[in-house]
This record gives sequence, C-alpha cells and structure tokens, in this order.
Amino acid sequence: MTTRFVFFAALLLPFSLPAQTTPEEFLGHQVGADRHLIDYHQIREYFDLLAEESERVSILNIGETTLGEPIIMAVITSEENMANLDQY
Repeated sequence: MTTRFVFFAALLLPFSLPAQTTPEEFLGHQVGADRHLIDYHQIREYFDLLAEESERVSILNIGETTLGEPIIMAVITSEENMANLDQY
C-alpha cells in the first residue's frame, strides 16, 4: 500500500504548485469560517499575491463591474504554457 502511495505522489509532484501563501495564512482565518466574510478586495489582493509568488499564476482584467471594479480571471498553468499564453 505504501509503495502505491509513493508512486502516485511521485506522479503528481511535477504538477503541484510550489509552496505559496494559503488562503488561511492570508486572511487570518479558515475560508468559510462562521462570522468571517471575505470581500472582493481581499479576494483580489490574494490572487495578486499568488501571481507575485508564482510564475504559474497570472491575473487578467476581463471587464468591469457595475461598481467600476475590475473583473479578474486567474490563469494557472505551467511556465511553458504561460510563456505562450497569447497563442491560447
């Protein structure tokens, strides 16, 4: 059983993201915790932080809300795909 787990983990290793700030570390509480709501600005700041921490995360502005805030899209992919993002 242990051998199967190690083999499976080894297969997934190349696809895992490097250590990054977790949502809990960033927010100071568990996501979904009672009496803790997350607003748009916190979500935006967290995704901006992930983009700074990793070459595999990019944030694109895809529009504007009715309140004038940017609508973002997070692209998470390999560094090779990120370099060719305009093709996709």
